[in-house]
Amino acid sequence: MKSVVVVGAQWGDEGKGKVVDYLAGSFDYIARVAGGHNAGHTVIIGKDRYVLQLIPCGILRPKRQAVIGTGTVVDPAALVAEIATLSKAGIDVKGRLHVSNRAHLIFPYHRELDKAPEVFRKKAAQVVAEKNRLAKGAYGADIDFSHEVDETLKLGERIREYICDTAELLNRALDAGKSVLFEGAQGTMLDIDHGTYPYVTSSSATSGGAATGVGVPPTKIKHVLGISKAYTTRVGGGPFPTEMPDLDAKEVRERGKEFGAVTGRPRRCGWLDLQVLRYAKMINGVDSMVITKLDVFDTKREIQVCVGYKYKGTPLDEMPALAEEYEHVMPEYKTLPGWNETTYGLKDGAKLPRAAVDYLRFISDFLQVEIGMISTGPERDATIVPAGTLLARWL
Repeated sequence: MKSVVVVGAQWGDEGKGKVVDYLAGSFDYIARVAGGHNAGHTVIIGKDRYVLQLIPCGILRPKRQAVIGTGTVVDPAALVAEIATLSKAGIDVKGRLHVSNRAHLIFPYHRELDKAPEVFRKKAAQVVAEKNRLAKGAYGADIDFSHEVDETLKLGERIREYICDTAELLNRALDAGKSVLFEGAQGTMLDIDHGTYPYVTSSSATSGGAATGVGVPPTKIKHVLGISKAYTTRVGGGPFPTEMPDLDAKEVRERGKEFGAVTGRPRRCGWLDLQVLRYAKMINGVDSMVITKLDVFDTKREIQVCVGYKYKGTPLDEMPALAEEYEHVMPEYKTLPGWNETTYGLKDGAKLPRAAVDYLRFISDFLQVEIGMISTGPERDATIVPAGTLLARWL
């Protein structure tokens, strides 16, 4: 029984979509465990670019079964639109897409409330005032509930054939020796319980959430694959100790195309934070890591890596639990030489520059975990899987 959960080890946008797509060809089932259609997973195959917001990336692999689990919040309109988009691209989901009959739904009024600005993250007085304003607007809105119900029922008829008990489906598959790849959403540092609260999402983004998100026991999940960029990004407000100065951030943002796949929002960019990755490894039980976007650093002569934190001059051995404290930690950096030559599109680890290999080894040694995959570009085949790794045995 081969079962692996893929988790983001940072604040999301780590490249999980590409990794899941790459691995999906070696698994029978690919199951989305959490999140909604607000987070897009981007997959590039040749000249074709796919942004999947609800349907697991495994749907792009012929004969693979794609499952939307109970922990995923489903917008029926978005799901119907995504099915139609895939159909136009020649990808038939009939008989391969399975949607949990226990998944919660998003309605139009949820979408309106979701437009609330991040003023909620500011001072308490501002929060109260803004909540009152939004509540007044929501309760006073002229909503035609009969129309909304009718439209939702029509959408329901269009997705009825895909709805089933996905917990039964996956447990039976695992018991029969089938392989399952669990596709996480967002990232560990956005987890509702273990992330940088209150700057978090509303669901569990860790490996523990995979079991509850699809309805399989934790004992049936055998491995955890953590995904991290060669640097760090996050979207919106919240503590970000290794955030780069504007000039460095602009360069990384442009080279890495760090703009939201769905929203187009520019991402904040920072140096790699090994304290975050150490924490993510512990929380998730990561036994193999993927480093994506290594090529973004091809022009850097020097690279900073955060190896520790200090708070008010005192070294920290643990991740701060309070956002107010985390906002004021000072990162301790190790400066490593860059390689100043291209790694873009490389598929053979033997062709990596010496300094790039040293950078990856430094990460692996610090975290005490293997680097099982390196991504050198957005395309599916711009990928290196070192021989002898745990990840290589999954393929």
